[in-house]
Amino acid sequence: MPGGGAGLPREGLWRVRVVDDDGERFSGLLATRRDAVAVHYGLLDGTGIKLLQATVAEDGTRRIESVVEAVRETHLPAYLSRAVERIFLPGPGNGNCVRRGLARLCESTPGPGVARRESRIGPFRLWSVEYILGGMRAVPTVDRVRYRPWRQPRLQLQRLP
Repeated sequence: MPGGGAGLPREGLWRVRVVDDDGERFSGLLATRRDAVAVHYGLLDGTGIKLLQATVAEDGTRRIESVVEAVRETHLPAYLSRAVERIFLPGPGNGNCVRRGLARLCESTPGPGVARRESRIGPFRLWSVEYILGGMRAVPTVDRVRYRPWRQPRLQLQRLP
């Protein structure tokens, strides 16, 4: 289910928040569209101004198509491209793990309405993504996503109707 699974819409509009221990660092909107080989996304601020437009391909290729100067000089474009890749692109499949160098990438379903993808080296978690499914629907749909990289700000997504 996580990543490329049926629970994530092919196109979506998400409320996005980037938070750390000191509080909220960014909030705005994230528009996403998946095709067979990539995720295309745009980041907007709270007023609807486009800050960033980019693509992340399944082979790891990242392309920034446009970015405003104030955002270009921050870590946000690189941080967001890694987050989009880890959240929206397909992984090993539910209940499976694959090795990527020293790290293991695993997907699991720890409880009802929750799916998880995480990367670990031994007992140490490098990053994790939690997918929270919406209420009673015929097809389970992801309503919220929490991305937690190690020693970096956390990203929270909430799907907008």
